[in-house]
Amino acid sequence: MAMVLDKIQEITEKAEKWLTERGVFVYNFKDRAFQVPYITTSPELMFEGFKKTPFSKYNPDYQSIESNSMFAKYKNTYLELEQGFSVLITNIWWKTNIKVVPIIKEIDKEYYFLRFARSSDEFGIHIKNSIDQFVYQPSQWYFYKANTDVEASFKKDSKYFTFAFFFEKQWFESNFSVLFGDKKNIVDQIFDSNYAHVSYPENSADAILKINSIAEKIVDTQVSLLNIEEIKNEILNQVYIFFNRIISNEALATVETGSLSTIWIEDVAMYIDSQVEQNFPGIEFIAKKFRVSASKLKNDFKERYGKSLRKYYLDKQMEKASELLHQKLSVNEIAGKLKYNDPNKFSAQFKKRYGVLPSKFF
Repeated sequence: MAMVLDKIQEITEKAEKWLTERGVFVYNFKDRAFQVPYITTSPELMFEGFKKTPFSKYNPDYQSIESNSMFAKYKNTYLELEQGFSVLITNIWWKTNIKVVPIIKEIDKEYYFLRFARSSDEFGIHIKNSIDQFVYQPSQWYFYKANTDVEASFKKDSKYFTFAFFFEKQWFESNFSVLFGDKKNIVDQIFDSNYAHVSYPENSADAILKINSIAEKIVDTQVSLLNIEEIKNEILNQVYIFFNRIISNEALATVETGSLSTIWIEDVAMYIDSQVEQNFPGIEFIAKKFRVSASKLKNDFKERYGKSLRKYYLDKQMEKASELLHQKLSVNEIAGKLKYNDPNKFSAQFKKRYGVLPSKFF
């Protein structure tokens, strides 16, 4: 019986692969989601691939594609700013559970993606041959090689916005390398790691507004009326800010080749941030999740943040508590929301963090 099931699984996987390579939507029973293929060869071919999806309508004046199918309602806008540098802006409302999978092919040039993403709900990111990373931040940056095998899973009714910058390595070196001076070796390490993958939360409201403003300008204006030079300079500034923030992070002093992220300890912090309304996961659980030893996890985290994982978790929990107090929730409601069985213990922890009881916070 087991052999029969294994054979069925093998045939199913081959069928899914064959259909995916031909741009066909298939239902993945294992993930309980429709599987949507995308091309990673180049930004131009990726955009051409969107044209071939069901119910798509192309508007050459805006260089955009709109589609409204049983799977999703979306709009893609593509703009080449200069040779070796282009952008793709996507707004999607997923009408069902979706798993996006790449069609990996050889690339003619060494392309990289720097992608700003915002989602109404959590979504999963998986990189082949790496550990799983689940993204909980509402606004996030990603950087990776064009031929990296990246899959993403989205929930039904979630909304997703992404502003992706595509550039060749040669273009980047011509425009940016001189700006980083003696930090250039860190930039090279980011590009040359096995996955060249970095994720970074964007918590600056001003930065998010600026990115949204640039995107809206491109999406809402006919290509012939766009001030390409102005847009290019605005985007170059965002790219520079991203890399400058990354290389300024001392955690990048050494890059772990083959790790999910060159700043994996940041991913640990992001995961803990996502757990503030749950009980503390525990050192052993977190170490297993990120495939490191408990001692390395504790030492590296404390070196980076100057506090233990549990202290970091408690501080973040109390920050969340202060937000909920601003929303006029009662002490008992907040204690329950943060998984405290005894409101008095919550109040004591809050006072330890802020010096006053939550009832006296305002």
